[in-house]
Amino acid sequence: MSIETEIVVTIATVDVADDYRIEVTVTDIDHWGLESTVALTWGQAEQLIGELQRALVDAEAALREDRPESVSHGFDADGPVHPECVAGKCGNCDGQVLTVHDTWAPCGHPCHTAGAS
Repeated sequence: MSIETEIVVTIATVDVADDYRIEVTVTDIDHWGLESTVALTWGQAEQLIGELQRALVDAEAALREDRPESVSHGFDADGPVHPECVAGKCGNCDGQVLTVHDTWAPCGHPCHTAGAS
């Protein structure tokens, strides 16, 4: 038996400073919760948005290339597939898989469908 809870951790906050610059505060959640704040001009904020959007596109492309079974408008037709099922190690899959949108979903591998032996 286990007791589980979902913990929300803030990894970044964005605020508008009194001088109208955009302040981005990033928390290093791996190392003692340290925070650092960077104040950006509007142009720099626009550049950061562009960089984040490009990184998202690149990350999704890399995932599609490395694990095509896990995505097609998010996933394959039957849903996301756990990496253990993809590797043929279905016994190691707990029936849940973390999606590219950071949500948990049922594993869509045939070994989990009704009537599978």
